[in-house]
Amino acid sequence: MAKSALERKRESLERKREALEAMPEATRNLPAEPFFQFLDSHHNGMNVRMALDVGGLPFPDFSDDRGAKSTTGEIEKGEYLDYSKYQGSIGRAELMVTAWIDAAQELATIINEYKREAALAALDDLARAEPKGWPEHKAALQEGARLHKILEHLDKTARVSIPTYEVKGI
Repeated sequence: MAKSALERKRESLERKREALEAMPEATRNLPAEPFFQFLDSHHNGMNVRMALDVGGLPFPDFSDDRGAKSTTGEIEKGEYLDYSKYQGSIGRAELMVTAWIDAAQELATIINEYKREAALAALDDLARAEPKGWPEHKAALQEGARLHKILEHLDKTARVSIPTYEVKGI
């Protein structure tokens, strides 16, 4: 069966994304001090430390120019990721940003589903409850409307802007 224009476009975009991902980082060979030294002297370095501390997360060790690797070593065994693309402390930092974004998206999804289930359970409880009079009925209607607004809000996505941190395809 012939593919639709939409399917061909999706496949084309996927091929372009994969090709771009396979390209080397364009700034890697520019002459510069190692990233770990630059990070120590940068005025926003303390902001990163504080943001992680607020979240109860340790600041990663940037005392040298070693490249990226997994904490457990399991990723390298399974060859899930080509760590050779993430050389030096700059490569390690780039991979950390990507991993933090992925982790934040997954955790946000889990939090969203948790809150959605709680709101739906509260709606079910309201539907099963039998108000004894008008004041209780009115309060139940108001609570139902509030819970529906919560669910509507949870249907939305948040946009977060971050500076470009990888340069490929140039």
